[in-house]
Amino acid sequence: MQILPERSAPTVRTYPLVYCETPMGRGCKMSTVADIRIPINFYQRAKTARLISTCSSTGIIDLQKLWMYTAEHFPKGTLEGVTDDEIIMLAGIKTTNFIDVLEGLGFIQRDCGGWIEIDNWEVDQSWVVGAPERSEKARKAARARHDK
Repeated sequence: MQILPERSAPTVRTYPLVYCETPMGRGCKMSTVADIRIPINFYQRAKTARLISTCSSTGIIDLQKLWMYTAEHFPKGTLEGVTDDEIIMLAGIKTTNFIDVLEGLGFIQRDCGGWIEIDNWEVDQSWVVGAPERSEKARKAARARHDK
């Protein structure tokens, strides 16, 4: 993986990006976020218990894969521009009808454009959501130090 300078391209994200290759062969943009946070009461939640009873522990692993994929590529929590099938493939999800199951249990919902949004993303993953702004602030500070 190689870090490249920002390129002007039609995109709404303006934070530092890492360019990579996806299994589909086209470049993707990743944020520089290194982790996600799992709420301490995650396994005590009713919808988590329902996911386990519906999909077994594979469903939990696949949900966490989806969260990690989202944090890396869509830090604001909305998977805009990616189809359900692409999400399944790129996140490495193995559970059948996974998107439908997550939507039915309330782990995800659709925004007004039909794109998937992770439920409570801004609350549960506030560190991820704020990463682009922190990166931009750090970049400006580094430039200021360098330009002295």
